[in-house]
Amino acid sequence: MFSLLLLLIVPALSYPHLRHNHSRHNLTHIVPTQNMSKELVVYNNTVSSFTYRSCGTSTDIAQNLKLDVLPVLPQTDYTLFLNTDLSKEITGGTSKYSISFNGIPFSPTTNDLCEEIAKSNTTCPLYVGNYASESKGTIPAGVSGKVIIKNEWFNTESERILCMEYTIKV
Repeated sequence: MFSLLLLLIVPALSYPHLRHNHSRHNLTHIVPTQNMSKELVVYNNTVSSFTYRSCGTSTDIAQNLKLDVLPVLPQTDYTLFLNTDLSKEITGGTSKYSISFNGIPFSPTTNDLCEEIAKSNTTCPLYVGNYASESKGTIPAGVSGKVIIKNEWFNTESERILCMEYTIKV
């Protein structure tokens, strides 16, 4: 079960901020909420919401973090987008995932940051200035409930680069 949950967001969560692609059948609504979070609601029996937000602070290396996902309400495959400004060059580090399923936390997973972002459209080092990237993900079949995924990036000096949180209700 844990490996299925990791498939939700293990891609490097790095993506350029793109415009929203509304459903052709008007089945989705976008409801802006605080902290750049957007709640996506659909009227069917699969994914009922997919929310995402920055959980970073003013001390993070990445500022002005913008997150997005296409399609607006993914049912299987999706693309995650990230756009941010980096105040320091990133030559390496770690990506830590904290996942809970229906309120039950799993042991955090830590991956090499450069190996993770290499799965998207960028590679290390990440230079000072604007950073924009995208990666692909899949919502696994057979999962039912609420999944919360917190992803934090740290540099080689253990300084937090950024923090992202995704909540998926299936």
